Amino acid sequence: MKVLLAHLRNYIAEYFRWSIYLFTALWPVVIFSINYSLDFEDDLVDTLPTYGQRLVSFILFHFIPFAVPAAFIAYHTNSKLFSSREFWAKILLVFFMLAAYRSLRLYDFFCGSSMINGCLYWFRVFSRYIGLLMFLLPLLVFYRTDKKYLKSFYGMDLHFSSIRSYFPLLGIMAVIIFIAALVSDDLQSYYPVYNRSGGPNYAVNNNIPQWKTVLLFESSYLFNFLSTEFFFRGFFILALGRLFGPHIVLPVACVYASIHFGKPFPEALSSISGGYILGVLTLKTENIWGGFFCMPAARSSWSSLPS
Repeated sequence: MKVLLAHLRNYIAEYFRWSIYLFTALWPVVIFSINYSLDFEDDLVDTLPTYGQRLVSFILFHFIPFAVPAAFIAYHTNSKLFSSREFWAKILLVFFMLAAYRSLRLYDFFCGSSMINGCLYWFRVFSRYIGLLMFLLPLLVFYRTDKKYLKSFYGMDLHFSSIRSYFPLLGIMAVIIFIAALVSDDLQSYYPVYNRSGGPNYAVNNNIPQWKTVLLFESSYLFNFLSTEFFFRGFFILALGRLFGPHIVLPVACVYASIHFGKPFPEALSSISGGYILGVLTLKTENIWGGFFCMPAARSSWSSLPS
C-alpha cells in the first residue's frame, strides 16, 4: 500500500498544474450535467433508429469528453501532439471501435421480436465476449509498433510482483464502496446485475443448477473488466501516453467516466476519481492489474447489498 500511495504522491508532485487540474475538474461537471439532466445517452443516443446515426453519435459522445481536456492540456504544455499522424490514426480507430460496439443492438440479434428461452441471459453473457474481441482488434493492429515501447502486452504483466502490491487496495476499496452504496438507492436497485440478466429464470426453467448460470455470467463480467483495462489503461495510458505524455491520465479519466453514463449516478461519479487513480498507478507500474482486480472487488461490494 505504501508503494501505491508513493506513486500517487510522486505523480502529483511532479505533474500537478493548477490551470490543468482546475479545467479538468470543471469539465466533468459540464458533461455530467448535460448527460444526467437530459438523460442524453439513454433517451437520445441509444434511441436513434439507424446504426449509422448511433455510430456517429457514440463517436462524438466519447471523443468530445476526451478531446476537450486533451486539447487544453496540449495547448498549455506546448505539445505538438495534434500534428502527429500516429496519434490521430490510433485515436480515431479506437474511438471508432468503441462506438461500433456500443452502437450494436445485440439484444435484437439474440432475441429479435420474440422472447426466446434464455435469450436475455445469453445476450448479457455473449455481448461481453464480443466487446472483448472488438476492443482487442485495434490493439492487435497497433502492437506491432507499440511492443518495442511496452514491457508486456498493453500492461498484462503476469509476474506476481506486479500484482501483489494491489492486494491491500482491494479490501480498502471494497469497504469504502460498500459503505457508500448503502446510502444510494440507485446502486441498491441496479445491483446485483445477475438478478436482472434473466439468469435466475433461465436456470429454473431449464433445471440448471443456479451456480452454473451465475459462474458463466460472472466469468463474462471478468472478461468485460479485462477488455476495459486493456482499452483504457493498457492502450490509452501506456501506449497513447507515450505520445501524449503523463498528463494523459486526466482526459482518459473523463472519457472513462463517459462509458458509465448509463449506470447509476454515484457509480459514474466515482469513476472519475477511480479512473484517475488507476491511470496513475498504471503509468507508474506499467501494468493493468490495479483496475482488473479492484473493479471486481467494487462490484462485489455493490452486489452484496441487501435487496
